[in-house]
Parts: sequence; structure tokens; C-alpha cells
Amino acid sequence: MKQLKMAELIAPRNLRFRRLVLDMIAARVLAPASKLTTSAMLDARKAPNTLNEELALKCVDELYDAMDELVARKAQIERWLAGRHLSEGGMVLYDVSSSYVEGAKMRFAAYGYNRDGKKGKKQVVYGLMTDPEGRPASVDIFRGNTKVTDAGGRFYQEIGLKIQRQTVLFKEEKIF
Repeated sequence: MKQLKMAELIAPRNLRFRRLVLDMIAARVLAPASKLTTSAMLDARKAPNTLNEELALKCVDELYDAMDELVARKAQIERWLAGRHLSEGGMVLYDVSSSYVEGAKMRFAAYGYNRDGKKGKKQVVYGLMTDPEGRPASVDIFRGNTKVTDAGGRFYQEIGLKIQRQTVLFKEEKIF
């Protein structure tokens, strides 16, 4: 994470929020689990071997608060990534895909064309913008009933101003 300069990307100062996000990223890589299990793993009071013993989490809500703060910084983080990975006049790749949703509280979840073959499941649609090497610069999430072409069009409207002189390639799928 140091080589990728993740800490600086998340927040310029060493805030508790930044430490929580870095710990959640490390936990996701080392021991993927729910936020509740992750909070117990990161809580020095509950687990003898924690990723960051200086953290004494009050509850899982603190992780959700950190994720909310991360979402609030999304545009700033994406500008930083675009500046780092995209070049003037360069190519930008944008892929749209979807995933089914198990939970009931996801506001973007909706019935739509399900690429996973999970009948009766709501889904979310997401778009990922990368440079030609596949390094991410932006991710967008859309309602599960968004058509691929609609998502691409929204991407171009919302992000197109940031990359005016870029060549954009869309990976499109035929939907029947």
C-alpha cells in the first residue's frame, strides 16, 4: 500500500478515518469478512492479533462511517487517480458489468438483465474506467435495471468533462 501511495490518496493527513480505511483494505486482502467480523478483527480489545492495535473500535458503525467519508471523497480521489493514470490525448477504457445483491437495503439494487444467471435476484450495475494498462481511475454504480448503453452515456456526461481530449472505448455487450 505504501508503494501505491494509498494513504495519501485516501486523505492527505494521518486521520483516524484514513487508518480505518487502510485497515479495512488490508483486512479485505488478508481475511475477507463482513464488516462485523472485520471490526472484531481490528478491535484490540476483542482480538489479540490485530492489524492495527492502536485502534480501539467502538463498534462496526465506525467502519461504516469511514466508508461514508470515503464516498464523500470519491470525486477528489478519482481526480487524483485520473491525474496519475490518464494522459492528455490518451485512451480511456470503460467497462460496464453487474453483480447480484443478497441484501435488502442496497438503494441501487433493482431487477434487470442478470449476467450472473441468478433468477429472482436484484442486482447493481457498475462501470469501471481505466487507463490502457487497466489501472483504475473511476468507478460508478447504477441501478440494477440500467442498460449498458445508458450507463456508458451517463459516464460520458458525468466524467467526460474531466477527460475531454481522451479517446474513450466502451466494452458493450449485446443484451437480448
